[in-house]
Amino acid sequence: MLACSVDLHRFSLPKIPRDALVMLYCLNPDCPNSKNPDWTEVCLSCGTKIVSILRGHYRVIKPIAQGGFGKTYLAEDLDKLNSCAL
Repeated sequence: MLACSVDLHRFSLPKIPRDALVMLYCLNPDCPNSKNPDWTEVCLSCGTKIVSILRGHYRVIKPIAQGGFGKTYLAEDLDKLNSCAL
């Protein structure tokens, strides 16, 4: 049994909004609902295989635009720790 001498009630942790939970996005441009929970391996809407990290270092955060040529996503570059558009 482990004992902890720190009073955890003294610390106030910020409330995490539901949208801030890790979600994976289907990259199929024809998918009607691209947002998926992080435990999925295939899109729950269209069945496309979910890719969590693109090209070894881009993590898709959310879709930001859609047009005639496809969708644009806000992504995080895990190598440089900054945001970019894909």
